[in-house]
Amino acid sequence: MEKTDPVDEVTAGVEKMGVNDTVNTEANPKPRVKKRIDVKKHRKVDSATSTFTEYVGIKVQENASSSSATVVQTRQEADQVAIGVLEPPLAQLEKLEDKLNGAMFQLQEAKSKLKLQEKRLAQAQKDLEAAKDQAEDLADRQGRRKTTTDIQFRKYTITSEPGYAKFDLVQTFTTLPQWGTDNAVLAYTNMNGKPYFAQNGKHPETADGIIDGKLYSERARKLFRLLEPRSTEKDTIYQHAEAQLMTLHIERFRNLGLNPQQFRDLHGASFAGETLELEIFVSQRPCWFCVKLMRRANLKAEEYGFKFSLEDISINQATPEDEDAGVEV
Repeated sequence: MEKTDPVDEVTAGVEKMGVNDTVNTEANPKPRVKKRIDVKKHRKVDSATSTFTEYVGIKVQENASSSSATVVQTRQEADQVAIGVLEPPLAQLEKLEDKLNGAMFQLQEAKSKLKLQEKRLAQAQKDLEAAKDQAEDLADRQGRRKTTTDIQFRKYTITSEPGYAKFDLVQTFTTLPQWGTDNAVLAYTNMNGKPYFAQNGKHPETADGIIDGKLYSERARKLFRLLEPRSTEKDTIYQHAEAQLMTLHIERFRNLGLNPQQFRDLHGASFAGETLELEIFVSQRPCWFCVKLMRRANLKAEEYGFKFSLEDISINQATPEDEDAGVEV
């Protein structure tokens, strides 16, 4: 639809109202003669002028309103365009912020792990230095002594009346535990005036008195399986130091040379008298498996005039967990 000029619209409107300017178009215009002013005619012209003015005002207002609406629409479109332009950067900013938070969390985790590793490394270095000092001390003492066993005296003196001195004869064993340092156990017994030691696991015989762990673990398994064929213990139970020393005692008691079957069948058992207690001293509280094996062996041993007892002589303070794991014997 074609747009019309506002002036043309105004002119057309005035013509409809019957208002026209009087123009002398004659070729020879006649001299104007002053006439008396027609008041009615002037009133008619004034009225037409007023009507024209009102019509122009209405059109101006309509054009202004149309322009305002156009401006508002243009602004709204501009706002929408601005929002569309700003939305992607805001979304990207949120993603970057999430990535940053994730990276910060991973950094904190890495720092915590690093501190833990540093703590472990410091402890390992401390243990290494202690082991190095012990090894140097052991090498020095072995170089100075003629004996092959690592023994030493520890002296305590009491000055108050009556004063006295106390000596501890200490023998040191350095081993490589089969099941870790926390599970290393050493046991001791005396037979015919000679000390015997056993360590849990299948360790070789040593010059300082530790018996052959591989040999006596197997002999213990045969003995205790024979005493209780329905037993369900794992074979590793017979590798315990207490089981090894009980088997050694049974084999050599009073030089009878009993084998497992003879012991079970009470071969040569003719005891009548006081029962001899054979003590086995352990570096920690005996486990309940070893206590069970001890009771199983004592059912036969008492027929020969002896019985076993297991005793914890460790000077280390037991933890509540150790107390729960052990059994009074």
